[in-house]
Amino acid sequence: LAGLRRIDWSTIEWTILNRSFRDCYVVQLANGHAALVEYYRVAPILVQQIEQSTDKDAVLSGIFATVTKAVKLIEQKNFQEAFACYEAMFISLKQQYYGKR
Repeated sequence: LAGLRRIDWSTIEWTILNRSFRDCYVVQLANGHAALVEYYRVAPILVQQIEQSTDKDAVLSGIFATVTKAVKLIEQKNFQEAFACYEAMFISLKQQYYGKR
């Protein structure tokens, strides 16, 4: 039990909000299904590359800032801008880390 971390309810709320955003908004976009397929294909490789990078902490801080911004946009029902925010982050991370494998 010593290894278990305290539950962070805001993280759980963000997870639920993002899943709802994915399931109710993103999949309805013309390119939504393809975007999700690409994300689930590439994301594990990105995670692995980021974990091994020397700038891991800075990258994770940037991801957290982007997710924070996107969550606020989703809460404001500004779904198009939230998707654009996530999409820009994914493209940037893909350009930086996907080719390093």
